Amino acid sequence: MNCARTVWRMWVTVTMATRGVINQAPTTKESEYMVSAVVLITVQRGQVSETAQRLLEIEGVAEVYSVTGDYDLVALLRLQRYEDLSDVVTDHMVKIPSIKKTNTLMAFQCFSKADLQQAWDIGVE
Repeated sequence: MNCARTVWRMWVTVTMATRGVINQAPTTKESEYMVSAVVLITVQRGQVSETAQRLLEIEGVAEVYSVTGDYDLVALLRLQRYEDLSDVVTDHMVKIPSIKKTNTLMAFQCFSKADLQQAWDIGVE
């Protein structure tokens, strides 16, 4: 799946969730993690790719997307405990000199791919 389609599906998931279309139902793989978070990241000019690669080296960082808008990168974190979130953001991310600013969003509900696929099947695009 290409990046544009992945970002589109992320947007559709968020939009559908806010409209109550998707019910909470974590998949087996997702349920292994107790804490999920999204970190919005601003980096120094010309350092997006290098910063993304450094972020992926941190345990708990599941995915990193380059994005347009006020932020340069979005990191998806999947962790087992809240204490791990503190370790990833305040101990590891701050050591990457190209990161200028972060904004961490805690996830409180997980939506399954099965529910998303059902929504796609009924023609929500």
